[in-house]
Parts: sequence; structure tokens; C-alpha cells
Amino acid sequence: MLLLKKIALIFLLLITSEFSKAQTCSTDVCTISSGATVDVIRHSICVQVANSSGSGLFVPTKTEPELNSFRVAAPIAGITKTACSAPTVVTFGSGSITAAAQCSFVKPVALQVGDLIVSLIYESGAFNITPPAGFTTLQARYGPQCGSYYGQQFYKIADAADVARSSFVYTRTNGNFVDCGLMYVLIRGAHQTNPVQINNLNSAATGATVTHLSLTSAVNNSLSLSMAESCSGPPTLPAGYTNINAWGSFYTRFSSKPLAVAGATGDFTSTHTSAAWQASHVIINPF
Repeated sequence: MLLLKKIALIFLLLITSEFSKAQTCSTDVCTISSGATVDVIRHSICVQVANSSGSGLFVPTKTEPELNSFRVAAPIAGITKTACSAPTVVTFGSGSITAAAQCSFVKPVALQVGDLIVSLIYESGAFNITPPAGFTTLQARYGPQCGSYYGQQFYKIADAADVARSSFVYTRTNGNFVDCGLMYVLIRGAHQTNPVQINNLNSAATGATVTHLSLTSAVNNSLSLSMAESCSGPPTLPAGYTNINAWGSFYTRFSSKPLAVAGATGDFTSTHTSAAWQASHVIINPF
């Protein structure tokens, strides 16, 4: 009898241990019982859902838009949603001059509500730019470099109006565009109200090398986004970073690195084939 009690106790401990772990769901239908914590992994999205509401929770996972809508929706009482991975880069694109004082890019097909759009624009001359409605300045106008070029950076969490539009238009308010360079990166899984954790800009290039200054991420699963600009030739990728865009005539290379653990990134460098311009560094918050 004593032996049977010991066996039953061991079995109970094993069951309790298993159910205390975060479970996973990667099917078309995910139902999370009260008291459970589940990593919902579907359509390249991972969100950890903890249910303490007192009743079961249905998570729509059949399509990517359905799961993404659940992920970015306002909090529900008793339901906690946290990122189980860093924000990810969905796509990259560029724009062009579309009117005398306008430079724009076509809305990316992949754009969804809740995506983070980070854009960079440069132009010959000290321009003044009005970005599309709702965009926030990430880096105020900087320059001149490479002769007479200036740059500026913006960001925005996409809403339904952005998904419905056909393009994003940037307007120059002090003259017409001469040589607009417009690029964007689309990032999924960023925090919806505070996507940019911290950022900096370093224009103190030394010859062909420029340093991306260290930033300290405050939370796990953040994303480090770097932008290296030069006057000619593609820069090398910083160690550990993944290239985002193909090198072209824009003299800018975007790269990213997920930061699984909070802490300082340390300084890192981009080396160009000739004169470097500047290096930006941004830490993106997970949602």
C-alpha cells in the first residue's frame, strides 16, 4: 500500500510539472483553458498567451490576418499576451519622385494593421519634409554629407487607413525634389504604442569606417535595427547582423539582429569601400 501511494505521488508530481510548462499550439484552432499558458506559433508569428480569465479562450489561427488581429488587439481582462520572439523584418522597399515636391513609395502588399514602418529619406539640399499623416520623426534632419545630401528618418504603426491606401507620400515644403532617395523597412511584432525603445545617430565616421553606438535593450526579445549610409559602395555587414536590402544606388544598408536577452549591444562597425557617412542604431520593442 505504501509503495502504491509513493507511485501515485510521483505520477501526480510529473503531471503537475508538465502542466506548469508553457504548452504550444500550431494548428488551425487553438483553445486555451483557464490557468494555462500556451505559445501560439502559426504563420511565422509567435505569441505567448496566459489565460487566467476563468473561462476558455479561442484564438483564431487559421489565417495570418486573423492571428495578427488577435495579437495586436486591445488587452482582454484575464488574458496576457507577450512576445515569445523578437520583432521580425517582413519586407523592404524604396520609392521615387512622383511629383515636383513629392516623393512616395507604393504600399507594400504584405502590410497589416499593427506593422511598424520605418522610413529613411535623403535629398540634395537642406530640405523640409512633411511625412504621411501619423508618422513620427525618428531622426531629425542630419547632414550635409557626400556633397550636399541630408537625411531624415520616420516611423509609424500601421492602422486600417494605411492598409487601405495605395501609397505613402512625403512632401517637400521648401522647393521641389532634386534627387530623392526613399526607403522603408516593414517590421512585424513591434510594440503597438511604444515601438521605438531607444535610438541614436553617429555621423563621426573615420575614413571608410563608421561606428554604430551601443544601445541597451531594456526587455528580452527586442530587435536591433541598423542603418549604414555611405558616399559610395556597399558597406560590410556588422558582425551577427542579417542584411535586409539589396545594395543599389541609395548608398544605404539596413540590417537587423534579434536580441533574445536584454542588455547592452556594444559598439559595432560598418566598413565601406570608400568614405562612410553615418550610422543609425534603433532598438525596437516587442509587442
